[in-house]
Amino acid sequence: MLYVAEKKQHACRIVGYFVACFLLLSASAIAQTQQQKTGRPAAPPSSQAQQAPSSQASPSKWTAACSDTSKGFECRAAQTMVYQQGQRRIQVGAILRLLPDNKKPNLLLRLPLGVKLGPGVTIRVGESQAKAIAFESCNLNGCLAEYPITSAEISSLQKGADLALSIRTAQNAPIKFTLPAAGFATAYAKVTGK
Repeated sequence: MLYVAEKKQHACRIVGYFVACFLLLSASAIAQTQQQKTGRPAAPPSSQAQQAPSSQASPSKWTAACSDTSKGFECRAAQTMVYQQGQRRIQVGAILRLLPDNKKPNLLLRLPLGVKLGPGVTIRVGESQAKAIAFESCNLNGCLAEYPITSAEISSLQKGADLALSIRTAQNAPIKFTLPAAGFATAYAKVTGK
């Protein structure tokens, strides 16, 4: 029973970190970009069926954010991209953080709702072999998947290799997203203190 409670607490903490970083790093920038383009505030997303995004609405780069937690000072590197699909904005994000207990890097991915959960998300860093990662949960902010990123993948990101993500919609249509490596090396150095 204690293990289940710890697992739920861990999942809530992961979601909390992601939401906090996501809001800090992208919310105001997205709204300002949309308002500058149209002269009016951004419209809320519609409930249309998922289709492949046609273009990037707001390119961004990896940034680092640190906070004081009950387990000490923790830093995370985050990247969020907003893709435009007609009138709908699709947000995709990643957070790289060092786990408090063993200081090993984990990558948390946030993808839009409306995905087919079974296949999970396929991830590929640069020319590395693609790997499938299972979704852990979905909430109002999207579907989450987390895995221990390898040192080879981190090295590729530091050298400028992009992070390619692929999912399937509930209708089984493939959608691909790319999170650029821009700013990763600097953000990762802040997270690791190296």
